Amino acid sequence: AYLMGRRISKEVIAACIDRRVLYESRKHHNCVFVGRNTEGKVRFACERGTSGDWKKDLDGSDKRFSFSIPARIAGNTTLNVYEAPVDLLSAAALRPKLWSMQHHLSLGGVSARALDQYLSDYPHIRCVNLCLDNDRAGRRATARLTKHLREKGCIVTNTPPASGKDYNAYLQNVRQEQKQTDRPHKEAAISM
Repeated sequence: AYLMGRRISKEVIAACIDRRVLYESRKHHNCVFVGRNTEGKVRFACERGTSGDWKKDLDGSDKRFSFSIPARIAGNTTLNVYEAPVDLLSAAALRPKLWSMQHHLSLGGVSARALDQYLSDYPHIRCVNLCLDNDRAGRRATARLTKHLREKGCIVTNTPPASGKDYNAYLQNVRQEQKQTDRPHKEAAISM
């Protein structure tokens, strides 16, 4: 319910549950985002409070294996990188037919640690879309990571959200605009 309240689609949520990278904590009913290595072993988990702004990496988590969703298509060479799991899911909700075809990674901040591990695990990736936040930290990290990735031979694209601070704010803006656009059509149909 928390993620749907953030306008993330049921389909994206269900896909993450099916892949066993998202679940609800029993005690506090928080969202738990899971990071697995290439063998499928859980190596990372972070908990996101469903009320307030509480976040925590769970004890024993290895930040190199942050929350990610590998592409369903073998050999896909594109990776989309976000600061937070909710932003990753928001971008997926914006592209319902395309999101599972590419790789997606949440950095859990702006460090390159998880990015370097992911590129090591998937060495065929050549194109990286940096989808970091529209704030000072996100813009600085984009510049730093762009340089870092180009030194590794990657093609880098800066793809911040078109509006709002992050991809979740952008998703909410898009859904609000869709709601306002749909309203006149419904009202016209009722008045006929």
